Amino acid sequence: SLVNKEFEKQTGYSKEAVEGKMSWTAFVVGDELLEQMKTFHQLRRVDPSLAPPVYDARMRDAAGAVRDVTLRVVIIPGTKNSLVSLIDVTEKKRAEEAIRESEGKFRSLVENMQDTLYRCDREGTITYVSPSAARLWGGGAPEKMIGKNIAADFYYRPEERELLLEKLRQDGRVRE
Repeated sequence: SLVNKEFEKQTGYSKEAVEGKMSWTAFVVGDELLEQMKTFHQLRRVDPSLAPPVYDARMRDAAGAVRDVTLRVVIIPGTKNSLVSLIDVTEKKRAEEAIRESEGKFRSLVENMQDTLYRCDREGTITYVSPSAARLWGGGAPEKMIGKNIAADFYYRPEERELLLEKLRQDGRVRE
């Protein structure tokens, strides 16, 4: 029925092209999503509590680009009309996917390297162990080593851990 300037800006459609001429269904990408949103639309008119007020969707803008959006939909009191606000989360979703991809590559690198890698807190409690470290130390699966104490459970001479910590305090790192 009505659109505002932000809608025009986000979609590339003019107010004149949309108002009274286009259905909201024309913007939705994907048949399954469209059917789900139509169901929400019908349920909301029966009882607004039957449909989620906020959900994610995909829409196509005037240039044909697919945008990821978060929709907030409420019924205008005393009517059967909806008020919809949308937030374009396309860049956020792309960034999240890039992070997942980067983490996957890093995880693959760490899990397949031959060097040992572990992480522990200041008290020596192991918080991460690479598969190669677990194999070298004979600790079995890396998950079985998490929570154990590096010095008490894996050092040949546990008292030498203090030497390592002192070197870390002095130089900020330890090599070889």
